[in-house]
Amino acid sequence: MTGKHRHPGNELIYVLEGSYVLEIDGKGAIPLKAGDARPAPSGEVHAAKSLGSPRSSKVLVFLIAEKGQPLAIPVH
Repeated sequence: MTGKHRHPGNELIYVLEGSYVLEIDGKGAIPLKAGDARPAPSGEVHAAKSLGSPRSSKVLVFLIAEKGQPLAIPVH
């Protein structure tokens, strides 16, 4: 599981294998399965968790942000 964070740019999450849950602040849990995609707009606070056992999911993430920006910004 990833801790709560946000990104300095737009993110696209695509699930390659398995099941995945995206916890969005103010929106709750969004379940995703292989073949699903979901955008995460710049600044949206979220955390992610792979579901299922014993294998984790495989997720492909595209992040479009200005050069030199961090990949993720932790939110406490």
